[in-house]
Amino acid sequence: MKEIRILILLFFTAIICKAQPPTDPSRGVKIYALVTKINEKKPVHYGSFEEMQKLDFNKINTVSIENRGNKTSMDTLLLKNILNNAPNLTSITIGRNIYLDNFPKIEKNNHLKELYLTGNNLSQIPLDIDNLTALELFECSGNKIKGLPNSFSNLNNLKTLILKANNINIFPEEILSLQNLNVLWVSGAINTIPEKIDALSQLEKVVFTNTAVSTLPKSFSRLKNLKHIDLSNNQFTVFPSPLLKLKQVKILSLNENPITQTALEKSLKGIKYNNAVIYIPITEEEYSEIKNTYQEINFIPELVSPAIK
Repeated sequence: MKEIRILILLFFTAIICKAQPPTDPSRGVKIYALVTKINEKKPVHYGSFEEMQKLDFNKINTVSIENRGNKTSMDTLLLKNILNNAPNLTSITIGRNIYLDNFPKIEKNNHLKELYLTGNNLSQIPLDIDNLTALELFECSGNKIKGLPNSFSNLNNLKTLILKANNINIFPEEILSLQNLNVLWVSGAINTIPEKIDALSQLEKVVFTNTAVSTLPKSFSRLKNLKHIDLSNNQFTVFPSPLLKLKQVKILSLNENPITQTALEKSLKGIKYNNAVIYIPITEEEYSEIKNTYQEINFIPELVSPAIK
């Protein structure tokens, strides 16, 4: 009798569970997409890829997609339509928790200016990325890329390149062909900055952080347009000598480097900066003598966070 009661209870429990809808039909996937259209200032919100497939791609101006829940893969067809069938699109952001399993073929595109790919589990950049001929800003952060395809060097209009939090172990040589580059951000296990870095003569801001770099090439001193330099969290033991000649520098961070006060004082001799701010890896007590010696420079001890972002 007891066994019959248990069976009946299990039977009705199964029926109830089957009848009730799941508590979260999306299984934790929370798509948050904002789309702006031509001649419309206010963005429109979309909560699923299915909704976005119904868009009139001819009217899209900017697209921003992220997942505020569990990780999910983006519909390849949707990405293809956004890239290749939206002739007025100027900016694409595919953000956190949106995985890109298969990047679609990129057709010739002379209107997209900004492409942000962040936290998408990408292991490589599409080989045909140079079909984005108008691209001015490219960010690929928080992915798994190890380098850049040869075609990347053809992005002649690129002005801002951000490659942080990837698996880059060697400085990508393809970058050296991007002669219109103004901003460069690279992090990873790289230990050498190439001697030909001066080919990027238009650089105004460089960020080399969280690397194994301990020296800069002499050619770095020929980057006469550099104003912002972030070399924090590297392996510099002295003030890099190529920086001494860059009179135009306004902000420089050397925080989180193994530089002692003595080594810093010796290596600073000959510095030419005027009205510059330098974040240095020594304590507030240690830097008073340096500050008195170089009164034209505003030294900030390491306990203050750098202003370069």
